[in-house]
Amino acid sequence: MLRGFYTAASGMLAQQRRTELLTNNMSNANTTGYKADQLSVRSFPEMLISSMGGETVLTESKLSMSRFHQVGGLSTGVYVQEANPLFTQGTLEETQLDTDISLVDENLPINEETGRQGSVFFTVQDGDGAIRYTRNGSFTLDGQGYLTTPSGDYVLNESNEKI
Repeated sequence: MLRGFYTAASGMLAQQRRTELLTNNMSNANTTGYKADQLSVRSFPEMLISSMGGETVLTESKLSMSRFHQVGGLSTGVYVQEANPLFTQGTLEETQLDTDISLVDENLPINEETGRQGSVFFTVQDGDGAIRYTRNGSFTLDGQGYLTTPSGDYVLNESNEKI
């Protein structure tokens, strides 16, 4: 009886996580460079249920043992395995700003393992020197003439030098 509650609860938790993810995707739909997330929901392994009782069987050592009867499989619920961003090309919007740049994912190779097309990103360096990646192409120039993100991260070239 309680096992059924646990199975139902695992399903509710997975659906709650899905609802939270969809809400986040909808609230960021107009954010420049935002990539929606998608969930992978998996089932826990099934268990084979057996019952003991009824007839008994004699073992080689002359002990009496109850015979097991298979009742069938029982699912134990689902869980959210992972959330993956969808790196598909979004819509492009002209801004009339010389520092705004867009990335287009045309003619990129297909990954043989996943069957998905590759993606390109801008490489940026934050204030702590950490390298990050973004698809948001809304850039500005700082006081020294370097190309930066609105939050002040430096945009880097292929050699990881400030542009």
